[in-house]
Amino acid sequence: MSTNNQSLRSMVGTDKIEYPGIPTMLIPTTSGTGSEVTPNANVTLPDEELKEGIVSRYLLPI
Repeated sequence: MSTNNQSLRSMVGTDKIEYPGIPTMLIPTTSGTGSEVTPNANVTLPDEELKEGIVSRYLLPI
């Protein structure tokens, strides 16, 4: 969100994030799910009482 001037709601869906975020490094957990290397994020929209998904190549760590 620091590099995109979009609302969270406008990012919900597939490939709706306009610009890459800041570079990140993610550390895998011991559970082995691999979630740190997927282009998916689940977000809660409290005003709508919904959980939605965001899918974007910009969510992958660099």
